[in-house]
Amino acid sequence: APTDVRSATVGACAARAVSAARPLHGVPAFALMLFPKETEMARTGMPRRFAFVCLNERAAEHPRGSCAGRGAASVFDALREETGRQGLTDVKVVAAGCLEACMVGPVVYIAPDDVWYGGVTLEDVPALVTEHLDGGRPIEPLRIGREEFELSPLAGRDQLPLGVIPPVGTDTASSSEVSE
Repeated sequence: APTDVRSATVGACAARAVSAARPLHGVPAFALMLFPKETEMARTGMPRRFAFVCLNERAAEHPRGSCAGRGAASVFDALREETGRQGLTDVKVVAAGCLEACMVGPVVYIAPDDVWYGGVTLEDVPALVTEHLDGGRPIEPLRIGREEFELSPLAGRDQLPLGVIPPVGTDTASSSEVSE
């Protein structure tokens, strides 16, 4: 008989779990309660997919804005809850710093699929989890590419005379006319 309380408790819990287990496709019944998707049990090791959600926050007046200012924290929380609700134990939702596509945030990056999403909203979360994180099918209307990474609140700045920095919120063409 175990002499310490911890050993006795762990031993009793394990004994109850083993005695209650009824194999179903080789999976004990108690495990099915923990992991509702009987075909995909929790695996040890590397997750099948990662969803990196930009949670970077900048001052509200910053010209690039930030994903946090556009609701990224709510998207992050919803992704974590939805993956849990769907029993995706092999998908990891990760809080990330700036992912550089600030102008189209909130930004989500799915690895190892190398898929970038921009402008993700709470309404997009169930489909993103079901279709992509579980099903492996990217959601095309949400995808972003190189063009979105090159967006800038100072677009056209390369056309300005050397040393001229346009004020935020102005058109660069009118700024270059003023500086001449």
